[in-house]
Amino acid sequence: MSRKKKNRITVGGNIPRPGQKGARTIVLTQPKRFGIDIADFTASIHAAENVDYSRRYKLYDLYSDILMDTHLYSVIDKRIKAVLATNIEFRRNGKPDEEINEQIRSPWFRRCIEDILSAQWWGFSLMQFYKNKQWIDYDLIPRKHADPVRKIILRHQTDITGTPWDEYADLLFVGDADNLGLLAKAAPWVIYKRNT
Repeated sequence: MSRKKKNRITVGGNIPRPGQKGARTIVLTQPKRFGIDIADFTASIHAAENVDYSRRYKLYDLYSDILMDTHLYSVIDKRIKAVLATNIEFRRNGKPDEEINEQIRSPWFRRCIEDILSAQWWGFSLMQFYKNKQWIDYDLIPRKHADPVRKIILRHQTDITGTPWDEYADLLFVGDADNLGLLAKAAPWVIYKRNT
């Protein structure tokens, strides 16, 4: 049995940003936005549902584009804010556990709740957790670079092979590998509204 990696999955562009050292695990590409139509939507769904080589990057670019629609964004934001307004408290033996509740009140936990909720919209969320001084923290793995069906991390969004995410000890997958998310249902309506 192989040992699981403890190193962090790093993200960046082709040109390192100030302070970035070493090679990046994931090389980001700017999303393609604007000028999309139903043909783009159909092609991206077909590519995402390809049985042998699912490729979701075009679909996720389309999702990034439709989320610029103010009505769709506000509906999603309203649902997220309602959940974030809920008071969460961890109790042990009927008494609040202040050490855990301090983590629950921290900014990373609010982001985590948002990313867990976003799994409904996008189909999944993949997070890598680590210790950041006294806090737990995590990075959301860019969805365009994660293949949930084959459970691999893609260096470039167009790759068809990658690193199995089972090699990492600190990843949390939320969602369903085959689910394309609720944004797939919303996309045609945003596209029709925009193009009429």
